[in-house]
Amino acid sequence: MCACPRRRIGVDIDDTLLTFSRSFSAFLSIRGYEVNLEASHTWEMYELLCMSKDEFLYLADQFCLSSLHHNMPPVHGAQEAVHRLARAHDLYAVSARPAQFAGEVTELIHRHFGSRVFKGIDLLGHRHDKGEHCVRNGLVDLIDDGAHNAMHATRVGVRAILYDRPWNITAPLPPSVIRVRGWDEILALYGC
Repeated sequence: MCACPRRRIGVDIDDTLLTFSRSFSAFLSIRGYEVNLEASHTWEMYELLCMSKDEFLYLADQFCLSSLHHNMPPVHGAQEAVHRLARAHDLYAVSARPAQFAGEVTELIHRHFGSRVFKGIDLLGHRHDKGEHCVRNGLVDLIDDGAHNAMHATRVGVRAILYDRPWNITAPLPPSVIRVRGWDEILALYGC
């Protein structure tokens, strides 16, 4: 069991639970784009590809229907850590992905983490505010790799845990955002 009292925790899906950037980079490579999104130092991936945001979102939607998406592996350490956290806390998967891909995303989450680990899987769409979503749903913590999501969360009173990624390393953060380098540090934060 974990040392801290039971909490309701939102956990981002892409690049926190599942290796989205690595898998999407492979998908883009097949289409002639040579880019390593996993090593990107910008959140706005479409800028790296020299395309509009709409073009990028179209490709992301196509990726969600591909075998590379279907076979996307979990982030290192996520499976064991999530199972340990779920024994003592209520976990909710939260994503900016469009709701139209709920079936594909739910299948991936259930395959890698089981169908009972997350109390809910919420796909908010690209125009979202995860902090507000957390408040509306009683989630007191948000584990995410997006610095903007972490900052929004702290502004509305949600504890933000930022999973280190190249695209968030240089982001100026308020002291209230807790930066972690991996799932082992997340477990330690909860005393698990």
